[in-house]
Amino acid sequence: MQRSTNRMLTTHVGSLPRPDDLIQLYRDNASSETLAACLTSAVAEVVRHQQDVGLDIVNDGEFGKATRAAVDYGAWWSYVYDRLEGFEVRTGPPIGGFGPVHSKDRANFGEFYDTGMAMAGGGSTPAAQATAALVDLYDWWYSSQDDLAGFRKWAAFQVEVVNHALKGIPADRVRFHICWGSWHGPHSSDVALKDIADLLIRVNAQAYSVEAGNVRHAHEWKVWRDVVKLPPGRILIPGVVSHATNVLEHPELVADRLLRYAGVVGRENVIAGTDCGLGGRIHPQLAWAKLRILVEGAALASQQLWAS
Repeated sequence: MQRSTNRMLTTHVGSLPRPDDLIQLYRDNASSETLAACLTSAVAEVVRHQQDVGLDIVNDGEFGKATRAAVDYGAWWSYVYDRLEGFEVRTGPPIGGFGPVHSKDRANFGEFYDTGMAMAGGGSTPAAQATAALVDLYDWWYSSQDDLAGFRKWAAFQVEVVNHALKGIPADRVRFHICWGSWHGPHSSDVALKDIADLLIRVNAQAYSVEAGNVRHAHEWKVWRDVVKLPPGRILIPGVVSHATNVLEHPELVADRLLRYAGVVGRENVIAGTDCGLGGRIHPQLAWAKLRILVEGAALASQQLWAS
C-alpha cells in the first residue's frame, strides 16, 4: 500500500456518483453483454475523472455493484451471491433478523425522523445501515440502554469474523473503513471512537479509514493521541471532507485537519480521504468539488509538512 513519503497522498471511500444509463441498465436487469459494455466505459470514465481531479489512489467507483437507484444499499448485499460461494437467497421470513430498533437518537428526535428528512442522501433502515462494518449498529440496537458492554461484545465478534474472512490476505493489501451511517440525522447517540478504537486496530488491515470531517466526529483525532496508539506500520485515512453536508469545506480547513493527524501519528502514516462514499449522498457536482478540495487541502498540508 502506498504511503505519504514525499507529500500527503489522497484517496476516497469507494462509492462515486454513477451515470444514469448505468443505473438504468441495472434497474432493467440488462443482459450481461449490454451491461458489460456500459460498465467498462463508465469505469474508464470515472477513473479518468479521479485522475483529472488529482487523486492519488483511485478505484472503480464501486460501479460493479448493481445499484438500481442513486442510493441503493441493497447492492452492497446482493453482489456477494455472484462473487462468493456459500450464500443463497431464500424466501420466507428472515431468520433472526435485525431485531427491533432501540435508537436513542430516534426517540429523542422523533419529530424530525417522522418528517423523513433523515432519508435524504442516505439509508435509514436497519438493512441499509448493516452494510457499514463496525460502529453504526450501536445506535440501532444498544443506544437506548446505553449498553456499551453489550455492544463491545458484539463488535469484538465482528472483528473476529472479518479477520477470518481476511485469512491469507496480506494486511498491506487491505484497508478497513468504518462510518457512523449515511443518514442525515442528529447522530446524537453515535458510539464514541474512543470506545471502539482498540477493537478497530485488531482488524488485520494496514490502513484504517475513519470519519473525521463529520461535525459529530471531527474532534476524535485526539483519540489517537490520548487513548489508542496507531500500531507500527499502520496507516490512518481520516475523512477530511464529508458526505454529511452540502457545504464545501475550505481547503485550509482540510489542511488543518490533516496537520492534526500528522502531528499525532506521523505524516507518513496519514492519507487524506473522505468520511464515506460520495455516490448518491450528495449531488454529483458537489461530490467532485469536494474531491478537488481534498486534493487542494492535501497540497497545502504537504507544503507545511515537507517544507524543508
